[in-house]
Amino acid sequence: MDCTTVRLASEEMLPHELVVKKIKKYSGGNYGKNGKIYKMPANRLETLRLGRVKVDGKVQSVYKFSKAKYEECEEMELKFQNKMRQQASKRAIANFGKGKKGK
Repeated sequence: MDCTTVRLASEEMLPHELVVKKIKKYSGGNYGKNGKIYKMPANRLETLRLGRVKVDGKVQSVYKFSKAKYEECEEMELKFQNKMRQQASKRAIANFGKGKKGK
């Protein structure tokens, strides 16, 4: 574990809340139908909650995690999103045919 949510938020110039939301997603915090990728223990990001501090004007939880594993999770998410886009594109072509771009 070599990175914190505060450091990652500052590196990526993102709001801390957004980074915490991603960390929770990658650690399997959303076990609903949309959290299928990270349900398996091998794909989960291990996190350690350090405590609550004032960040961006709000009191928020700060987590520690492995940045290498975080990047793996980002890659898995990107591959999953691309796969879903391709499937949606195939369904659209099958249902509606080629649009203006296909002519």
